[in-house]
Amino acid sequence: MRKKKTFTIAGILIAILVVIFGGYMYFSSSNAEKNATSTEMAQVQRMKIKSTVSATGTIRPVDSVEVSSKITARIKSVLVKENDHVTAGQTVAILDGKDYEASNDQAEYKLINAKSKYNRVSYLNSIGAKSQEEMEDAQLTYDTAASNLEKTQSDLSETVIVAPMDGIVVGEPKSAGTMAVQGNSNPTVIMTIANMSTKQILAKVDETDIGSVKVGQ
Repeated sequence: MRKKKTFTIAGILIAILVVIFGGYMYFSSSNAEKNATSTEMAQVQRMKIKSTVSATGTIRPVDSVEVSSKITARIKSVLVKENDHVTAGQTVAILDGKDYEASNDQAEYKLINAKSKYNRVSYLNSIGAKSQEEMEDAQLTYDTAASNLEKTQSDLSETVIVAPMDGIVVGEPKSAGTMAVQGNSNPTVIMTIANMSTKQILAKVDETDIGSVKVGQ
């Protein structure tokens, strides 16, 4: 009886071990299938790594012109405003030309008199009534008058201010009534015109990032 009981207990233990081993094998197989299912295949590709540099700066046009006057005169009218598009040769402002008109009228009058005198002296010289020296003086007077008229005509033409290039009016132009002063060192800037199709950035870049910035980038 005792021997039979011993066999029964041994059978139960063997059955338990079989169940445990079977469960272990089942769960191991299930996990292996899950791992195999979640695995993805991808082709290795060579790609570029982008480096970004952040900085604070100001955007400016590459090509811009400060429009000023070649004569000193008061601005009579301004025909454009900020952000207006202009074309080369377009009239953008007009200066008060009263003084230059008066000077031009005087120069024309002097040239007429000088030409009349030259013609008279030339005739008298041809018949021996005037000397060669008087002829040369008349010629000099005529040449001087012609040169003065050319100067006054040039000044008068400068009362019309035109755009030197195609572009956009940047900033507010000087207003009518402002005195436009000529000069090579510090002339009055009537307006600024810029070509906004090409721009540049003026920025402060950290010295650790400057190696990543290149010309034309």
